[in-house]
Amino acid sequence: MLKEILFPLLAYLLGSISFAKIIASAKGVSIRDTGSGNLGTANVFTNVGKMSGVMVCICDMLKAIIPMLLLKVLGGSDILIAITGLFAIIGHDFPVYYGFRGGKGFGTTLGVIGVLSPIILCIAAFGAVITIFFTHYPSLGLLTFLILTPISFIIRKPDLATFLVVCAALLLLLARTIPNFKLFFSGGEKKIWV
Repeated sequence: MLKEILFPLLAYLLGSISFAKIIASAKGVSIRDTGSGNLGTANVFTNVGKMSGVMVCICDMLKAIIPMLLLKVLGGSDILIAITGLFAIIGHDFPVYYGFRGGKGFGTTLGVIGVLSPIILCIAAFGAVITIFFTHYPSLGLLTFLILTPISFIIRKPDLATFLVVCAALLLLLARTIPNFKLFFSGGEKKIWV
């Protein structure tokens, strides 16, 4: 019973740490007052620097990976591991340390999917990268990721509970990135060149 309470709470508190704010501040940038003002990878990547953005993404992934893998080592059930990852995402999106105004959760969601199924992460991430490489629009890459991930999970026939947690994580990501899609469809999204 202790694990069922402790690990989701730990994941939420770890998820609430904003590496976007920490890394941007180290570069002398107030990320809240820069670009979209979002505490996330994309804002750092665009307005602080590509390497800084990559560092933020990796750290955001680790916020989910560390508690999930620790729980796995301690013999936690698959559903508890998935729920722990979901709480890391919730912490990132609604951080207790920053007035519950966080990022959009893409990096942390990558970490969750990576622990649950590295193969599915590779498939979905590869599809997203290829889409961005050819179109230069981040929103289209994100859309590719949102489509490929559940389809890949269905093909691999996961247990229903884990699949529902993954769907909840993806729906949360979709809800948080609706402004990005609105910007894209209005023709206002900036292309990125990689």
